Amino acid sequence: MTKTKKNDFSLGKILNSPYSIIVVLILFAIALLFYTRYLIRCNVVYSYSGYTKDFSFFAGVIYDGPIVNYFGDSKVLYKGEDVLLCDYEVGFYIKYDDKYSPISVTKGYEVDEEDEGGEKKYASMKEIVAGTSFSFTETDKDAVFLSKENVDNLKNLVFKISGKNKKGDEVKIEIPMVIEKVTK
Repeated sequence: MTKTKKNDFSLGKILNSPYSIIVVLILFAIALLFYTRYLIRCNVVYSYSGYTKDFSFFAGVIYDGPIVNYFGDSKVLYKGEDVLLCDYEVGFYIKYDDKYSPISVTKGYEVDEEDEGGEKKYASMKEIVAGTSFSFTETDKDAVFLSKENVDNLKNLVFKISGKNKKGDEVKIEIPMVIEKVTK
């Protein structure tokens, strides 16, 4: 009587085979490579700056991520004549034709208070620009200021000052920012 050997392909033999372990590890490595490519593309960093005769903006940064968005204001150097303002708005906006969408803005309202000399109180534009931080962080899911629409139109980022001076005249200054995408 001769014994015949059966071809027995059991699940245990396949799982214990070194070839199946190598194939699974290769597939796992490929999946991780695709996932890291996805993660790299999710995070986008922009830098911005702007220059005029009186204003210089240095090292501004915008981070657009899958969880958190961050707007880092730039260092501002104002070399012009100081203007005293009341009822003002100063900050960064996205310009849509004649309409502005606020990104990071500070406001000052007209007050009836008087200083020691009996004059109405005003704010110094130099102090406002140099002393205000426009930085903020918001979640990407409920983004208002760095919403998808605003991030898609960052090329229209401007720094705008509007208000009234001591004489009651309108003061309007607008400086366009130069945006560069840092990440690929």
